[in-house]
Amino acid sequence: MASSFRISAALWDRIHHFASFPQTGVSLQQMVLFGQNPSQGTLFKASQFLVEELPIRLAHRVKELDELPHNLPDMPSIKKVKNWYCQSFEELINFPKFYLSPELKRALYPANGGPPGHTFKLPESVPNPSLLASGDGSGESLHGFPYQTSQQNGSSSSNGGAKLRIPIERRYYAAVDSSPTWPPELHDYNARFTRLLENIKRRHDPTVTTVAQGVLEWKRLQPVARS
Repeated sequence: MASSFRISAALWDRIHHFASFPQTGVSLQQMVLFGQNPSQGTLFKASQFLVEELPIRLAHRVKELDELPHNLPDMPSIKKVKNWYCQSFEELINFPKFYLSPELKRALYPANGGPPGHTFKLPESVPNPSLLASGDGSGESLHGFPYQTSQQNGSSSSNGGAKLRIPIERRYYAAVDSSPTWPPELHDYNARFTRLLENIKRRHDPTVTTVAQGVLEWKRLQPVARS
């Protein structure tokens, strides 16, 4: 149960590490294209974006709650909400990885950046900061998929003078080949990840009212003003 969740020192370290990165934007066009072209492949690629991006966003929320003024972080209801965020963060970073066979990897991540006949161009995406560059200008995300740094064009962040370019397959929506028959294991992974997101959503449904309760708890502790 969320009420019995305890934040370990190791988990705090991970949260503060993730909170040091900026969040990655998702354009309206990417969301529209995702809805227009649903498939097990696009669902999987979106899940890989979310399993890396959501921990960053959750870590920011934990940091914000921990830095509230006037002893608000000490209120029981505020602590409860913070624990919800921490528990969701832990579940996401511990979610099992999916092994991609060479054939499936080629279908999902084609060398030319898109499937045959893929002509539309998505808007540039800001870098996903969970992708850490290695010395040779390449790197891997939390789930092992590569990206490259570039010296020109594209969204970027400082990286020793190089620009960090997020290739199209690392965004929330990226087109995939519609011809493959997606294996049952991919269907199962997508279903399990969807259930995880549904559980996280239910956990956070009462966030607004619980934070409001925390403010009331704080107010009750304040001395009554005397006229």
